[in-house]
Amino acid sequence: MTILQGVILGLLQGLTEFLPVSSSGHLALMRAIFDNPALNESPLVFDVAVHAATLLAIVVYFRVEVLRLLRGLLVAVLSVSERFRPKPYSPPAADRRLFFYVLIASVPTAAIGLLLKRYVGGSILFMTRKYRDPGRDFHRMNPIDAALVGIVQGFAVLPGISRSGSTIGCSIIFGLERKLAARFSFLIAVPAIAGAAVLKLPELFSKSADAFLVPTLIGAAVAFLSGLAALAVLMRVLMHRKLVWFAPYCWVLGILAILLGF
Repeated sequence: MTILQGVILGLLQGLTEFLPVSSSGHLALMRAIFDNPALNESPLVFDVAVHAATLLAIVVYFRVEVLRLLRGLLVAVLSVSERFRPKPYSPPAADRRLFFYVLIASVPTAAIGLLLKRYVGGSILFMTRKYRDPGRDFHRMNPIDAALVGIVQGFAVLPGISRSGSTIGCSIIFGLERKLAARFSFLIAVPAIAGAAVLKLPELFSKSADAFLVPTLIGAAVAFLSGLAALAVLMRVLMHRKLVWFAPYCWVLGILAILLGF
């Protein structure tokens, strides 16, 4: 892997991990275009690094929500004692509810992801064009919403299906407001991406990564910076109700990939 290839793949990972266009599909297409057998010698090292970089981008961009999530975990643990149980509708109670919703969403994601491990997004984006009402805010969100979004995220492990596009699009279809749909989608991505990286660690340490160190580090840095930019763009697009713009792109790219034999 050359430094230029690391930069291009890192840029693709950072942009497509968050924009609703399938990061795994883009990376597979670009590797095929490069037609370089060396890219397949130790792709796992690079994949783990760029996924860790995009995970860091989520934590940085949504740092306020991530802190709320951590506070919610603390409140949930302390709530075992009635003395520390928060009052209903208080900020600590809301943080605790957010933590449990992310936990609820993570369970079906992990179960479905593990089942599909061994073995389409554009339509979901197109369907969101009909949903123009404000949608339900966090106070009107319920555990069923969280579970359904988690199930959708689980199926998004299939190649070519965008995780962010599927979870955000389906959240809007389920009736959640757009801002909440995006923020919740990326919060539940934190345990999903972290869990996927942990599962790859045994394979990672069994392979030599020395030859890929410099391109991998540069690719990870590019993935982090482009990921932050993609998050900012996506939030702006979402607030202007233009998520449907990505649907034709997904359809055209998918058709081209099939026609070209990728």
